[in-house]
Amino acid sequence: MTDNKRLRVGLVDSDVCKRCGSCSETSLHALRNCNVVKPLWQKLVNNTAQPVFFNLNNLQEWVNFNLQNKIGMNPNLPWGSMFGTACWMIWKQRNDWIFNDKKDEANSLMKPIELNVMNWLKSAKLNSSRGILYHESFVTWKPTMEGWIKVNTDGSYNHCTKKMSCGAVIRNDKGLEMAWKYGMKKVTMETDSIEALDFAQDLYDKNHPLRYLAEKIEEYKDRNWQVVFKHTFRETNRVADFLAKYARNRSYEDCLLSSPPDECIELVKNDAQGLGFWRV
Repeated sequence: MTDNKRLRVGLVDSDVCKRCGSCSETSLHALRNCNVVKPLWQKLVNNTAQPVFFNLNNLQEWVNFNLQNKIGMNPNLPWGSMFGTACWMIWKQRNDWIFNDKKDEANSLMKPIELNVMNWLKSAKLNSSRGILYHESFVTWKPTMEGWIKVNTDGSYNHCTKKMSCGAVIRNDKGLEMAWKYGMKKVTMETDSIEALDFAQDLYDKNHPLRYLAEKIEEYKDRNWQVVFKHTFRETNRVADFLAKYARNRSYEDCLLSSPPDECIELVKNDAQGLGFWRV
């Protein structure tokens, strides 16, 4: 979380960037505009594209511009992979600077970024020769069809405290028991757990100790409504993942939130705007 967001939720007293000390640390500042970071991008992005690259002031537009255009200085390396790797390494270096007092310049990431992408390309080529094909895909949370609502679910378990919890978020185009209670008759249930999905679709060992839960799910599925179960990637299930962890630290057994917690608002906005991730 950037200091600009941390300030909004009262975690810090100032949002000034701890690396350059001159500006508010927004997401764009941390990843692109900071004086510590900018020289790296000037080496990675071709000169023709730099005016647009450095002047897009909306994070989503900036990300989309990079994912939709080939603007790398090195034409032999896919820019989508270069861009994603660079952002990840810049953020990791930023955290090391702030939390571990490792004050390295972003320029030092130039070679590691290229090597990381080249190694991935070699691995993909090797596996392709063995008949194993990989491709990049852009994954994002997708709204439902008109008239349907979508329930994203996730669970959380802390091995130290032995606490277990689950979270769900209900959204439409504009949990089963809860959806039924509020009169929702067309429901898409999404989870990133293949095991949970199999359980809900009656694909489980009938001697399973939790089979009573599957039987309860079957009871709900047989009611007068339409319910579809789907798998989703972890990257597109971040709101439910947050709520599952959020619930683990609360004392009540269950709770219905009419609006998202402050720390979760940005994740909800990202889903609504279609902000996603590249996944191999």
